[in-house]
Amino acid sequence: MPDIRPHSTIERIERIRLRNVHLDRLSLPEAVRVLHDRATAGAGGIVLTPNVAIAREFDRADYRWLSGHVVMWLLDGVPLRWIARAQGDGHLDRVAGSDLLRAVVREGWTDVAVCVLGAGASRTVALSAREKAGSVRVVGGDLPQVDRVDAALIATASVLLPASPAVVFVGLGFPKQEELAVGLLAERPDLVFVGSGASAEMLNGEHRRSPDWMQQAGLEWLWRLGHEPRRLARRYLAEGVPWLVAALVGAAVHRMRGRGDDDVAR
Repeated sequence: MPDIRPHSTIERIERIRLRNVHLDRLSLPEAVRVLHDRATAGAGGIVLTPNVAIAREFDRADYRWLSGHVVMWLLDGVPLRWIARAQGDGHLDRVAGSDLLRAVVREGWTDVAVCVLGAGASRTVALSAREKAGSVRVVGGDLPQVDRVDAALIATASVLLPASPAVVFVGLGFPKQEELAVGLLAERPDLVFVGSGASAEMLNGEHRRSPDWMQQAGLEWLWRLGHEPRRLARRYLAEGVPWLVAALVGAAVHRMRGRGDDDVAR
């Protein structure tokens, strides 16, 4: 049964469960509006954008330290949409972190700052300032490459946070960006943090994104694999594909068993 959760004065989110993660039934414009509502209300938290890799990690390890802080679960990986359909939850829009960052910057909010931390942040801040001519406040900066999140990194990042209401995009890769967000949230519970991976680098042109047709077909992973085969071959081929097949089969079987139970109940 979907979970309906209030997120503003006029709307409610339908939230579904997919294995050990959740997904909110929101379009990109709706997600942008909810981010703004939360930021202006000081209702902070973490926005997670699950893909196959993140969903697989939630199956493998205990992420209760993170899930308790998540206020929005936005579908990033198209294959998760396939699983949702297989288990009978219908269509879900994809709201990728890179699309969310671009949409938020283009909104030109005057009452909410946009903060970008991590890889590509400084270049994105400078580019956004030139393009928007000051109509949107985009702040932030790069962070040092570290093996783990510690007090020193949290202190470095906290200096870059704006004092005003803000949506903060953290690009360190999962789960380091979420670990940093949890640490910063303890100091600034009024801010909304979005784990955004390489979104800033895609926005400023440092990384090329796959063609639209590959994104829509759920083949963006193939594009990335072609560009970084050594780093991604094991993650995608040896781990991701078997997990996806098992998840699809499991979702379909669970749905059929549910129908059988319904028939018996009748």
